[in-house]
Amino acid sequence: MRCSQVGVTPKLLIPLSFLWPVSCESTQKEKLLLVKMGDYNKGSFYDNDREMLVFKPMFQLVLCAVALAALNPALAADRDAFLAKIKSDKRDIESYIGLASLELAENNLEAAMKTQKRGLRYAKQNDDKLALRTLGVRIERAARNAKRALSQYKRGVRVKTSSSYPALHYAMAEVYFDNRNFPEAREMLGLSLAADAMNNERAEAMLAHVQQIERAVAITQSNFAYSASINRAEIARLLNRDLKMSEYIPQPEAESVGETSDQGLTDYADSEYSSDILASHRLNFRSFRITNGAFNPSKSMTRGELAMLVEDILYAKYQISRTAFIGTASPFSDLKSNATSFNAVMSAVTRGLMQGREDGTIGPDDLVSGAESILVLHNLKQILQREA
Repeated sequence: MRCSQVGVTPKLLIPLSFLWPVSCESTQKEKLLLVKMGDYNKGSFYDNDREMLVFKPMFQLVLCAVALAALNPALAADRDAFLAKIKSDKRDIESYIGLASLELAENNLEAAMKTQKRGLRYAKQNDDKLALRTLGVRIERAARNAKRALSQYKRGVRVKTSSSYPALHYAMAEVYFDNRNFPEAREMLGLSLAADAMNNERAEAMLAHVQQIERAVAITQSNFAYSASINRAEIARLLNRDLKMSEYIPQPEAESVGETSDQGLTDYADSEYSSDILASHRLNFRSFRITNGAFNPSKSMTRGELAMLVEDILYAKYQISRTAFIGTASPFSDLKSNATSFNAVMSAVTRGLMQGREDGTIGPDDLVSGAESILVLHNLKQILQREA
């Protein structure tokens, strides 16, 4: 069945934090059902918490229905369709999975648990049992119950199927990630990749991020390393206290900035990082510029803004050119050569401080994580130390 038959554009990427971007029009024998994973911004794997469950044939309609219902609440009438099918055939496992997935997407966890259990009661095929157990891990993860998630996982790996459980291992890895149990998360991700290395970009990305967090924690012992994003006040704290970079950054002349003045800042005094904000503001960096007296301490920084901070520091120290790459073509599909952050991003990339992605993007407007911020600034500090 083609997605266009139910009003979905083929090759549609579902733009929700709990859906894996995947073509609705599958040519594989196995069908893909999209399942909500939870909120990445609470310590889980960030803004792309999403995963595929792999099932036997006949799931194309379920896939498209779930994707559509998630995209448009008006299409939640599909719930009634699932309920009607279950009423007419209590052994319709596909409808249990579809209904539980919708309930999970709506954070109706109690209902999702009940639906998943009912599906298990009638499931006869091992592939169905595995799919429901994987879904069970997702539900318990959303409920923040790691113990019950592990129970679902252990029961899932006991199911005998031709699958090597890549989605099940990945689901459990997310539970461990949420609980900052990174050694166990790495083990689960390794199992997931061993089971399906060719189609497991999600596990590869998560494993890289786990390793990034572990390196960042080793550098600073800061809780910022676990954060999906980092704001301007926290960046100021990293610069001034955690990484102690101020001794490597030339300070403006006292008489030109007012050593003891807040220089018109209106929103820093109540911040727990007020002294760091003031110290960073005095550097007069573009990345710390204020608007109408506001420093905006809680405003999250993007990767492009972090690159501009890196360039500001390099300029203050070495007077590097802020226009060196102007007029050159951008190597990244999502970064225009006339973008405000273009030269800064290129300066950071060419110095090995930031990296592009395998898909040819760099994400200049994406929020930068705490771990990446720590590593970028730490590596910049090492450059400054070597050349001091």
